[in-house]
Amino acid sequence: MHVTHDQAEVMSLSDRIAVFMHSHLQQVGTPTEIYETPVTPEVAGFIGRCNLLKGRVDSTEGGTVQIELGETGQPLRVARVCSAGSFATVGLRSERITLTDRADAPHDGAVKVPRARIEQCSYTGARFEYELSIGDLRVHAESPARHTEGEINLIIRPNDCLLAPRAGLTRTPAAAGPAGFGLTQRQPGPGRPHPYGAGCQKGGTSPARHQRHGRPPTVTF
Repeated sequence: MHVTHDQAEVMSLSDRIAVFMHSHLQQVGTPTEIYETPVTPEVAGFIGRCNLLKGRVDSTEGGTVQIELGETGQPLRVARVCSAGSFATVGLRSERITLTDRADAPHDGAVKVPRARIEQCSYTGARFEYELSIGDLRVHAESPARHTEGEINLIIRPNDCLLAPRAGLTRTPAAAGPAGFGLTQRQPGPGRPHPYGAGCQKGGTSPARHQRHGRPPTVTF
């Protein structure tokens, strides 16, 4: 067992990670599960950099929903299922937002290309980090390229968004699909039911592999 607050160390060394917040266990899983399918917005925001945007489900179509974000109702399509009229939180990781100056950026009704204003650009060596505004929304994004113009297009794909109902408000009916955060709908693993009904696909390195190499599996807190 290894106890640390270093997230890079956690993700690279661990077979299983337990996330505690406010003295409560939030989630236990592999590094892949914790990062790709966090069970709550709090876990998503704690591990890595994730924009948490509040909105309302405006409409549903097939396996996607359209969310109206913020006070201005900025539309965003998410590849999840949730009841129309529900209040929800959308999670969008900074590295999964594509920044482009191209005027011909794809816009097929599902892939959203909102126009954002660059409020701040910081060079960190391996990448540039951006603080952006879309109406009343504030979004953090990362890119290997430097963009200096005042405004830029953001490409946001439905499958890159996480979605969870807002606590205390309308929840997704069980028949409509999972309500928790997660990039894809997966079946729960044996003995580990997902708090919102959506399981996580096991990833990372197996304990058996570590035993073959002479070291025990690591659980990080």
